[in-house]
Amino acid sequence: MNIAVLGFGTVGKGVVEIVDGSESDCSIKTIFAREKYRNEIGDRLETNFDNILQDESIAIIVEVLGGETFAYDCIKRALNAHKHVVTANKNIISKHFIELTSLAKENHVALHYEASVGGGIPVIQTLIKSSATDQVYAISGVVNGTANYILTQMTQQGKTLEDALTEARESGFAEADATADLEGFDAARKLSILGTIAFKQPISYDDIQTRGINGVTPAIIEKVTSKGYHLKHAAVAKYVGNQMNLRCEPVLVKASHPFFHVENETNSISFQSTYNDTVTLIGLGAGSLPTASAIISDIYLITRGQYYDAIVEPTVIDKISNIPTGEYFIVTEEEMVIKPASQVELDQSQFYASVVE
Repeated sequence: MNIAVLGFGTVGKGVVEIVDGSESDCSIKTIFAREKYRNEIGDRLETNFDNILQDESIAIIVEVLGGETFAYDCIKRALNAHKHVVTANKNIISKHFIELTSLAKENHVALHYEASVGGGIPVIQTLIKSSATDQVYAISGVVNGTANYILTQMTQQGKTLEDALTEARESGFAEADATADLEGFDAARKLSILGTIAFKQPISYDDIQTRGINGVTPAIIEKVTSKGYHLKHAAVAKYVGNQMNLRCEPVLVKASHPFFHVENETNSISFQSTYNDTVTLIGLGAGSLPTASAIISDIYLITRGQYYDAIVEPTVIDKISNIPTGEYFIVTEEEMVIKPASQVELDQSQFYASVVE
């Protein structure tokens, strides 16, 4: 199958590198990018998206443009043109899951999005298969490689958040604008995708109670580690009674917890289900080649006629309760006090983290 790659940034270059260097039935015919990349791309450069849509020899479109508006339009037009689409765009998938997956089915083509969550970890495929035959009732994960890299460097090297972020950018694990990583928005978008698949109902990004890691200082990290904890940023979705709790927030974990040893750009995602108990996947959650490898995996499935088939009902869950449960630590540079969630005023004037056992 011929492939068109939309975008020639970090991930786009990774996709081209892997496909060009492999012996497979696929080849990249066209790369949609700006004219400034002409010397690097050569004759495969295409600057007009309409030409790609009209090229009947192109079967798969890989969208790694970034952004939302134009990329969303490209995905819709590609599906309507009866072309398979593979995307890493978590913003678009989390916001338009039902619309785009339905559109793919109507046009009898694939829409694959493994790379939208967890980098190179095959969590989407695993979760789709598990939720089809089992009842998934909880998900938890360290799903943002940038935040985890920063917290690891602060814990192990005593760096400030700002210095760790600079290093993450230099290492290719953080964008120039890292607001979505620091504020937890990126993790919330990923949780909305995982929750939608797992619980078989649309989980909106807006339904998730979200806090980031801004405000973390070396002194706070030192206080946390002195008590035997590591500070992580985690995404959690679970049923509490008959209601759903959706949170992306700082958490404290002890050495016995799987997240304790998840370091730097590594991600870890666990889900609990009725028949399989706990399934945990760990791998690189950021970087050019891990993300590109997830895209290649999706392409491989398409070439073999294996399309995603997440079972999601187009209804809205009306039993979402993000009232904090369990225990929280109020952490300052001077002290660390544990309190039940019911006794904590969860505002932004103080740094607090939930306790994850």
